[in-house]
Amino acid sequence: MKTQNRKLRLQKKKSGFQFKRVFYILLPFILIGIIIQLINYSKHDPYFNIETIEVEGNIYLESTEIILASKLFKGLNINTFRNKDVTDNIVALPRVKYSQVIKRHPNKVIIKVKEINQIALFRDSTGISELTEIGKVFPVKHGVTEFDKPIITGLESNSEEFRLESWNFIKFIDSLENNTDLFDIISEINFSEEHFIKVILRTGNTALLRRDKFELDLKRLEIVLRSFNLEDRKVIDLRFAKRVYLRNKI
Repeated sequence: MKTQNRKLRLQKKKSGFQFKRVFYILLPFILIGIIIQLINYSKHDPYFNIETIEVEGNIYLESTEIILASKLFKGLNINTFRNKDVTDNIVALPRVKYSQVIKRHPNKVIIKVKEINQIALFRDSTGISELTEIGKVFPVKHGVTEFDKPIITGLESNSEEFRLESWNFIKFIDSLENNTDLFDIISEINFSEEHFIKVILRTGNTALLRRDKFELDLKRLEIVLRSFNLEDRKVIDLRFAKRVYLRNKI
C-alpha cells in the first residue's frame, strides 16, 4: 500500500513538472500570439485614426502639397502604414532633400522636411527662376524667393551648356559667399563667354574673371576694390595672371 502511494506521488510530481515545462515552452508563443492580436486589433480601432497631420521645415512647398504627396489623410489608421513608405513618397518631390515621419500615438503624425536651398537667381529667355544648391532651377515663388541674391545669366536652363556649367555655378556662388566679402555687392554673373566670366557689380562696374581661375580672381577683385579709386574706369580686367587692367569699356 505504501509502495503504491509513493508511486502515485511520484507520478503526480512528474506530471506537474512536465506540465510546467510545457507551459514555459509555450509561454513565449502565447505572448507573441497576444501581441499579434493586439496589433491587428489596433489597425481596425478608430481610436488610432489620424486626426492631425503637421508639417515642419517647409519654406518653398506648401504643407498641403507635402501631405498630398505623403498619401496620408485624416481618418487613416496610424498603425497601417510604414514610415519609410511615407518618406519615400515625400522625397520624390523635386524640392525635398530629406524627410522624416514621426507617429505620435494615438492619432497625430508629424512630417519633417529639409528642402533644397536657393543659392542664387537665374535668368534666361523664359524669365527669372531660383537656382538651387544642386544646380537645378525652380520657378520663383512670391514671398519665398530671395530676390536680393546675385543673378546668373548667359545660358538657357534647358540647354546642354547649362547642364555642363551647373557645377561651376554652385562653386562660384559658394566661393563668393564663403571666401570673400563680395556677395552683397555683385548683382549679375554672366557665363555666356567661352573663356571668361563677366561679373557686374551693384556699383555699375564690370569685372572680367578667368573661367579656370575664378576663385583666385575673386580674391584679386576684392583687393582691387579696396585699393583703387576706380572713378570712371568701369571695367576691371582680371583675365591676365600678373596684371590687372582698369578700362573705360570692354
